This record gives sequence, structure tokens and C-alpha cells, in this order.
Amino acid sequence: MVLPWQHGLTKALDFLSNPYPEAFLFYGCAGLGKTSLARIMAHAAAGDPFSVRYLSGPDLDSNTVRDIAAASYHPPLFGKYYAYVVDEADQTPRGGQIRLFSLLENLGHTVWIFTSNESMEEFEPRFVSRVKPLLFSKQGIMEPATEWLLSIAQKEGISLSKTGAANLIRESNNNLRMALQALELKGADQKKRHQIVPSEARKTVPEPALNDL
Repeated sequence: MVLPWQHGLTKALDFLSNPYPEAFLFYGCAGLGKTSLARIMAHAAAGDPFSVRYLSGPDLDSNTVRDIAAASYHPPLFGKYYAYVVDEADQTPRGGQIRLFSLLENLGHTVWIFTSNESMEEFEPRFVSRVKPLLFSKQGIMEPATEWLLSIAQKEGISLSKTGAANLIRESNNNLRMALQALELKGADQKKRHQIVPSEARKTVPEPALNDL
């Protein structure tokens, strides 16, 4: 499934309206908000931050997966589900992916969200058969991303035109993370310039009259 940027949010909202045990794989271009969206979904699905776990693919070997399976056998003490976010999932050792295949057959009290900047070819086929893959694409991103960047600029009090927002996104190669960083630099530069009072402006300030003292 190809997920242009704004459609990813729609899919997330559909899931968050009624969370259930599920395993997602968010993959595609870097900088489109896969990890940020995964974190939001995990917290909403778990219902309590104590039941959210953040993992790294390279560390998810077969022994770690076995320990997770044992720990999540019973319902969590806090919240509704255990929610696991696995970054760099494509770097999960093959043994870990194979053991995950068994774990994901019966999700029990867990929600899994895997993220990857690589294609699905990097994954063990049996693992892929147990997740819901969602491809995050830059297709159709320019217009909604421009409006998104403009809304952030407005909230932060940063002067930015629609053309300027589009240029920031284009110069960032449609990478939203980089575009946001560029906007932050622009805002810091504007704030710095506004704090500098020109010497001419200081000279125009009248001296207090004797009567005012």
C-alpha cells in the first residue's frame, strides 16, 4: 500500500479510534514522520506510557524476542496493551525476525510498529507475512507539506510566505525533518535580528524632561 504523507495520518487515526492487537511496518523514504507517527500510535494504543517500549532492530535478537514474549504473556499492569516501537527494523537479525514470526502469529496483548527506511526486500518473507506493511511515499507531498510548514511558522511567529515554505521543502528534497530544521534556523535568525536595536533608533529616543523627573 502506497501512503502519501497525509494518508498516513488518516490510517493512523482509523487505528487510534479503536486500537487492537496489530503489527505494522512503516517503510519508505527518510524524514516523512514514520517514527513520530509510530510513537503517537504506540502511546495511544497502550493507554499508559509505562506500557510503551522503544527498541532498536540491531538489538532485537532471538533471545530478546523470547524475553519479550514471556513478559507480555499477561495483560499489562498499566494501560490496555504493550506497545513496541522498533526502529531500524530492517537491521533486525534474521534469527530475531524468525522468532518474531512466531510471536506475531498470536499478538495477545501487544501492538507492534516497525519502522524502516529500506524496502521490504531486506526482511525475512515469513516476518513480512505477519505485519501490515505501509509504504510512506513522497507522492503528492508538496501541497500538504507546504500548508503544514506554514501552520507551524504561524504558531511560532515566524514570517514565511507560501512560496518560501515550498522552497524550504524543495531545498530539503521533500524531507520534512530537514525542512522543519531549516524553518527553526530561519525563526532563530529572525528573532536575533529583531532583538538588535539599530543605533539610529536609539538616537531618536527623547531625553526625559525635567518636569517628568
